[in-house]
Amino acid sequence: MIGLYYKEGDERSYDCILKLKNLLKKNRLEYVTLNNAIENALSDIELVVVFGGDGSVLRAAKFARELIPIVAINTGNLGFLTSYEADNLDRLVSDILGNKLVFTKRKFMSITCADKEYLALNDAVITKNHAIDGASECVRLSLKIDGQFVDGYVGDGLILSTPTGSTAYAISAGGPIMVPNLNAYVAAPICAHSLHSRPIVYAQDSVAEVKISKESKECALFVDGKMEASLKPNSTVIITASEKFASICDNSGKFFSRLSEKLNKWSNNDLLEVDHG
Repeated sequence: MIGLYYKEGDERSYDCILKLKNLLKKNRLEYVTLNNAIENALSDIELVVVFGGDGSVLRAAKFARELIPIVAINTGNLGFLTSYEADNLDRLVSDILGNKLVFTKRKFMSITCADKEYLALNDAVITKNHAIDGASECVRLSLKIDGQFVDGYVGDGLILSTPTGSTAYAISAGGPIMVPNLNAYVAAPICAHSLHSRPIVYAQDSVAEVKISKESKECALFVDGKMEASLKPNSTVIITASEKFASICDNSGKFFSRLSEKLNKWSNNDLLEVDHG
C-alpha cells in the first residue's frame, strides 16, 4: 500500500496528487491518502509519497522514521529532499514498478531539554523567545562539546545542524554545506556580536551542551522550524546523534550538481520577486 501525504490547502500539491492517483489506478497500485493524522494511519503503508517541499518531507519523516521509506515530489519551492518534479510522475510510477527507488539513511539529531527528547532531521535552533518579549536584544549562550568549553555567544542565537539541514537555516548563517553522508554536525552562531565567533564542524558522536546564560533573555527552542520549548536563563539543551533515521529516496545520486541547480534557482527567484515588487 502506498500512502500519499500533502499539506492540506496546497492547490499545486492537490492537482499533482490527482494525476498520480490516476496513474496508480492504471497500474493497479493500491494507495491511501494520508491527512495531518499521518501518525495514526501507517500500519499498512509500505511507501510514503510526499507532495510539497522540504517542510512536508520533514513532517512526514518524523512519523515514518526508519519504518517506512519516503519519496518526495517537489511541489514547493526549493525541494532539497525531493527526488521528482511534478512533471515526471510517469517516471516515478515506472521506478516504483521496476523497484528502482534508491534510498539513503538520514540520521535524526536528538535534542534533550528538561527531560524531554525531540528529534530533528534538519536542525535545532536556540534563539530569543519573541513570543514573550518583542524588544530587539541579544541572547547570551555558551557551547560545550564533550565537556570542553567552545565559545560564548552574544547575538541572535545558535543553530545546531545535521548534514541534511546544512543547506537550510545554517547556510544563511554562514555555515558550511555538508554532504548528506558526513558523520558530523555544525554549530553556527546567528549574527554573533563578535569578530571571532565562527561556525564549527564537530563529530556526530560527540555530546554538545548549550547553556542559556543567567544574564540572558528567555530563549526558545525550535526543532525543524517548530517552536518546542521555552528556555529560562540557566537552562541547558543537550544535542547528540539519535539511533533513529529516515529512509529518503535520492534517485539523482548527483549531490553537487543538484546543489548548484537548487541554490541558483532559489537565489534567482528571490531576485526576480524583488525586482518586480
